[in-house]
Amino acid sequence: MRAAGGRPPTLLVCAGDPSGDALAARAVEAWVRLRPGGRLEGLGGPALGGVGLRPLSNSPVHWPFPSPTGLVEPLRAVPALLANAAAFVARSRWDDVAGALLVDLPDVNLPLGRLLRLAGARVVQAVAPQTWAWRAGRHRRLAASCDALAVILPFEEAYFRERGCPARFVGHPLVDRLGPLRPPAPPAGALRLALLPGSRPERVRYILPPLLAAAADLARRGALAEVVVSCAPAIDAAELERRVSRAGIAAPVRIETRPPLEWLAPDGGDAAAAEQAWVAAGTASLEAAAMGIPACVVWRTDRLGYAVARRLVRGRFAGLPNRLLGREALPERLQDALTVPELVRVSEELRRPEAFARAAAAAAELRAILGGPGFAERLARLIEEVVR
Repeated sequence: MRAAGGRPPTLLVCAGDPSGDALAARAVEAWVRLRPGGRLEGLGGPALGGVGLRPLSNSPVHWPFPSPTGLVEPLRAVPALLANAAAFVARSRWDDVAGALLVDLPDVNLPLGRLLRLAGARVVQAVAPQTWAWRAGRHRRLAASCDALAVILPFEEAYFRERGCPARFVGHPLVDRLGPLRPPAPPAGALRLALLPGSRPERVRYILPPLLAAAADLARRGALAEVVVSCAPAIDAAELERRVSRAGIAAPVRIETRPPLEWLAPDGGDAAAAEQAWVAAGTASLEAAAMGIPACVVWRTDRLGYAVARRLVRGRFAGLPNRLLGREALPERLQDALTVPELVRVSEELRRPEAFARAAAAAAELRAILGGPGFAERLARLIEEVVR
């Protein structure tokens, strides 16, 4: 571990989105326990700020990183991301910097990791890009971008090692935050519905409108007791409230800013529990599935981006729970299939008692697949091995 003049070691951290911010915060907090006095510097959100991350002073990028969907929007982010990489590389050359932890966002962090390694820094990449699903040609770039690759799905360690990447399975961060499995019971009357349209503004822009329109349709039929709309940290809450208000849902609607794990599952009769969820493909879909909540995986983006993705993505399913289970345990409605009639039809199917039984069984399977608790400590130990 490099440190000059007795100065405490500094770990550079780059976590450009809300899920990466939360994951990185837990890992680096555990790392500081291993290295008392260790300092954190880089780019992250409120979770990393809460455990002592100091912003990289000369980075031009504001959190969260611009990581738009589609083909055209990402080009607008390139100048700022290049300048951010230059700031990280310059800081990495200081003697007090021990190494770097780069979390998720492979289009940003793979080139950043390679540049940091060329500058002499030791790099841990956490959360591997899903090359087993699409863009398999990234394996060589991934191997060049890190000294260790922390993977969170059990099959990924062997998969990446066979392709030349220094992978280690550290467990899934979700496991530590899951409570006992208490799936909701089928509602006797109207339904509590949760809408989780994603954690990034560009996703919400495409996904939320059909969800709100379908919820309004169900409310007019008297099928909804409450609608809860998840508002992630990167989402403008005031704008979200305006969108919800314009939808005219004739049922109580609540905007929820807490992480889904804190309000989505039933907990001893908690009135906030959801009995059904429509959730964007991503981390939240795995959370809902692991809690045993009947859910529909949804996705929509611009037409050109979706057309290209269909040609590149391997595998039958968009939702991570379905990929892990190898079957459509959660129905999926993507792009042109994400319509009001389809969502209403799926909602009716998910209200049936057998759908609740299937959701509970799928949750138990997923928990077994994801392994035991201790993710943060295992990742912290891997960081310490690499940067020392």
